[in-house]
Amino acid sequence: MPWSFLWQMLLSNVGRYNIPSQFIWPNHKKPCLEPPSVLNVPTIDLGSFLSGDVDSVWGATCLVNQACREHGVFLIVNHGVDLELVEEAHKGMDYFFGKPLDEKQRA
Repeated sequence: MPWSFLWQMLLSNVGRYNIPSQFIWPNHKKPCLEPPSVLNVPTIDLGSFLSGDVDSVWGATCLVNQACREHGVFLIVNHGVDLELVEEAHKGMDYFFGKPLDEKQRA
């Protein structure tokens, strides 16, 4: 079957089917074309998590879960990682992301 025929069939059926509402994101959660003026990244404090307190551990895991599901990214504070190591990691990221796209794609 030629591709043009398949495309014709697909395009002729566009709009004929109703998508159930549970599979449609609400407008406020849909991606937008314009980047946000401020990026609200959730901050998760691991200070109490590292204490070993069961409630704190549970709370932190719930926050990470929520941040991953809703944002896909989060900021960790009071993690106990040495500041010099964090700075070296940032330098490495700057070095990598400063490279041309074709070079980054080989990594």
